[in-house]
Amino acid sequence: MATLSKRKIMMTVAVSLLVLLIGLTIASAASMTSIIITPTSPVFDSNNVTGVSFDGAPGYASGSFASNSVAKTDMYFTPEGLFGHAVNLGEVASMSYWTKIGTTHTINPRDWYLTIYTKPYASDVSTPTWYGDRIGSEPYFSINLNDPANTWNEWSTGGPDNQLRFFESTAGAPGANFGSYTDPDWQTFVSGNALSGDPYAGHEILFFSVQTGSAWAAGFTGQVDGLRIELTDGSVATVNFENPTEPTGKNDCKSGGWQLLTRADGSTFKNQGDCIQYVNTGK
Repeated sequence: MATLSKRKIMMTVAVSLLVLLIGLTIASAASMTSIIITPTSPVFDSNNVTGVSFDGAPGYASGSFASNSVAKTDMYFTPEGLFGHAVNLGEVASMSYWTKIGTTHTINPRDWYLTIYTKPYASDVSTPTWYGDRIGSEPYFSINLNDPANTWNEWSTGGPDNQLRFFESTAGAPGANFGSYTDPDWQTFVSGNALSGDPYAGHEILFFSVQTGSAWAAGFTGQVDGLRIELTDGSVATVNFENPTEPTGKNDCKSGGWQLLTRADGSTFKNQGDCIQYVNTGK
């Protein structure tokens, strides 16, 4: 009996270790990606942006982008570029980004908005052939809108304020629209069916995109920063919008100045020494 008990204990320990190893393997599959883009990065459809120095969203110092008030701007990010692999809609756990505009949305609803395009699929009803579903979210439709003017406001799929609502605007799809104040939150939306009748969750994402409206672009100078996307496996990708501001001398790096400066490619410095090294060597 004692021998049997020992065997049971050993088997229990072995199973526990196996479960732990499986858990560690799953956890290690999660990735952390941080991307810095500048106004010259190749992620634009129309490049109508202006870099803003020394004014970034919380956690995304030191700069941001502003619309140049002339024409529509689109920025496109692939799941492969953000996470290194394909991603389905059902694998997206959360999304957020920050904007700063000169008024509240009650006075002026214009802002940068979030759009997701899926890859074409057999039964999609999209008139354009390059995508399957087009899914959008406008800040001014958000749940519990809290948007003081001239302040960085975060828009997200969760949280008590400024929770994004989602709608399908697929061109050519019966029932497509550009949003309302009664649209569902992300988790409710993605658990439903596309206008094609297929479940959203299994549709593969083609692009995550941050855009300005074509009809509203003229005169719009709002800022955008800090796109963050998290997957259900714990992987996180962040996109930091920056205006390259290079140090011109060692003194620029001192007294914390290095935190507000970047290399020519928009990458940030680790510390004051890293900044001074760049001044001395260009690397």
